[in-house]
Amino acid sequence: MAQKRRVLIVDDEVELLKIISMGLKEKGYDVLTATSGQEAIVKCQGNSVDAVLLDVKMPRMDGLQILKRIKASRSNPVIIMHTAYGTIESAVEAIKEGAYDYILKPSEPEKIHILIKNALEHRELANETKLLKSQIKKKYRFSEIIGSSPNMQEVFSTIDKVTITDTTVLIIGETGTGKELVARAIHYNSTRSDRNMCTFHCATIPDELMESELFGYEKGAFTGAIASKKGAFEVADGGTLFLDEIGEMSPIVQAKLLRFLQEREFTRLGSNNRIRVDVRLIAATNRDLNSEIEKGKFRKDLYYRLNVVEILLPPLRERRDDIPLLVNHFLQKYKSKRSVTAKKISPKTMKLMTEYDWPGNVRELEHAIERAVVISTSPTILPHHIPQLQLIKQHSDKLSTLSTILPLKKAKEAFEKQYLVESLRKSKGNIAQASRFAGIAWQNFQRKLKAYHIKPKDFVA
Repeated sequence: MAQKRRVLIVDDEVELLKIISMGLKEKGYDVLTATSGQEAIVKCQGNSVDAVLLDVKMPRMDGLQILKRIKASRSNPVIIMHTAYGTIESAVEAIKEGAYDYILKPSEPEKIHILIKNALEHRELANETKLLKSQIKKKYRFSEIIGSSPNMQEVFSTIDKVTITDTTVLIIGETGTGKELVARAIHYNSTRSDRNMCTFHCATIPDELMESELFGYEKGAFTGAIASKKGAFEVADGGTLFLDEIGEMSPIVQAKLLRFLQEREFTRLGSNNRIRVDVRLIAATNRDLNSEIEKGKFRKDLYYRLNVVEILLPPLRERRDDIPLLVNHFLQKYKSKRSVTAKKISPKTMKLMTEYDWPGNVRELEHAIERAVVISTSPTILPHHIPQLQLIKQHSDKLSTLSTILPLKKAKEAFEKQYLVESLRKSKGNIAQASRFAGIAWQNFQRKLKAYHIKPKDFVA
């Protein structure tokens, strides 16, 4: 049985107290009453009170003074001011001091009940939001970014420095290295942590929609624009906008983004009105932007605007000492999440994992551990539970041969092509499944298939 909500009614009019008290009791509330400020404070301190209906005009101690005393106590009820027409200004002043709302005298018990009900629901929602934000902060604290290698310590040092500023940050790293995790760690440990962080995936938005999704549009700006819409910049106002895979951004949008970084203003599509927002910008890319600049695909002036502080995330093959840390972290995570019996990694499995290059980086490693936790029936995870380790075993002889007759770059390309082929063969041509197996975003997986002229339909069963 749900516990009754407790309401304290504070008023020096005894008859009014009786009428309101009776009405709220009929609605299922546990009701306390007080005829003076001092009595109200004592009852708040000695009882768990959910809501207070507080008269503005009281003898000796007025409603505003009582409000401040209750707010300063350990009790945290929602407070609604009960006021006559002549004291509305005092009620508004009380709202500035933390009251939820006010209601005019004389008020029917039903109206008071509705206002109290709304106030309590609002408080519960605010508490849930506060809890959610605290959980998000915990999820994206620095300790969730695993690594003790020297290059990762340098990453941590840079993150720590940029959280106390509003500096624009450019995060560079291969797919799966944790660029978005770093961006969220920066945001949720900054002074903007209580505001929105909006993530905009440039690689998944078609060129023709990118400008309108980023900057918004007005009704009638184009066919199908039946109503005005805020873009990512307006949604992120006061917080952080994370532009993921910014190397995929079209030249037209690059120019408009550059103008925003210069002027901190923009216009919606179909409008001439300039909109000013307060947004911290974090961008990320898995491309070599200097190479893209040379090809004429990325603006040099925009690159310099974005690259105020650069965070370079090393691929997993360049920090192999971190692999055991990551493996144990993911093992604990998925043992808990899947509620499975205790599991451990065999020494041979761990050795092979540290030798494997993990082209999908941390993301691929995490997916491999999750899969192993789910499919292994033994308490020990062995090499055959992790497909990547079987793959490297199958092709170790081929790689050895390639390394003796090909330059390193060509040998890596040959292995990557074979890896893509094996992934498609295992998934029977299903690109989404193959990309998940490889720990690579499906857009990047598709791009690699095109680069190597590999046709998924050739692998369909």
